Amino acid sequence: MPLSAQIAKAMFGAAIIAPPGLSPGDAAYVLIQSEYDLGHQCGVGDTSRPATQKPDLVVSNGCSDHYPTEPPTPTVGENMRVWLLHAGPNLASSFHVVGGQFDTVYAEGEYLLKDGGSTGTGGSQTLSLALSLALSQAPAQDGFAVLTFHGVGSYSLFSHPMSDAEKGAHGPCAVSE
Repeated sequence: MPLSAQIAKAMFGAAIIAPPGLSPGDAAYVLIQSEYDLGHQCGVGDTSRPATQKPDLVVSNGCSDHYPTEPPTPTVGENMRVWLLHAGPNLASSFHVVGGQFDTVYAEGEYLLKDGGSTGTGGSQTLSLALSLALSQAPAQDGFAVLTFHGVGSYSLFSHPMSDAEKGAHGPCAVSE
């Protein structure tokens, strides 16, 4: 106890429940963003810290600097679906791909943008698990975003609050031909 300390020690998991009629993606990746309170080695973490929203690290799939040796590897022209669970325990998240644009964004059971919207060419820069139109959303939210890369290169994936990215919530995406 408290429960926030369990989450800050990575005691959680993810289950993907796809919406009805979801078309298969060419490449799919699961990212679980969370915050770590490292505390003392083999000791109890400082349980007051998660409540003050000052984690030691903000990570994806348990790794600071997400996938430093095994980045996601979609190819040019391939649809890439990124499932994101924001485990918390406290901070908001806004997932972003530098140089990419999402044509589909789905969060908390609703499409915010689907197949480029009404024009078919619309896009979004982030999958935000922080605010909705009327409700304050917070950790334990999930969703997915779909994008297509149009050029070979190394693209940065990160949580847009810069302090989170600097604490480890970032990493590369290696796009090839």
